[in-house]
Amino acid sequence: MSTDEIPGRPMPLWVKLVIIVCALPLLAFPKLIGLCPPHSNAELMLWIYPFYVIMSAVLEWRCWSTRSELTWVLLAVELLTHGAMWILVDPSILLP
Repeated sequence: MSTDEIPGRPMPLWVKLVIIVCALPLLAFPKLIGLCPPHSNAELMLWIYPFYVIMSAVLEWRCWSTRSELTWVLLAVELLTHGAMWILVDPSILLP
């Protein structure tokens, strides 16, 4: 049986909402850019960040019908990435 023959299951509304809510911290991107020191390696990482979050959300959405476990793993990594970006521009969050 090929993967084309495996029937997918429909995505519930609550999963759609979880994916969207987990991508919403991206709206703080302008604030992150404002906190970032200019001409640093962190600035490059911050410019990659929006593309990563959007691509991750798309992949989470597409994976649900056949591999729902992968959706949860991607969501967890996405949330960790949001936290990592905040710590990258403002290490005082963890360090006094």
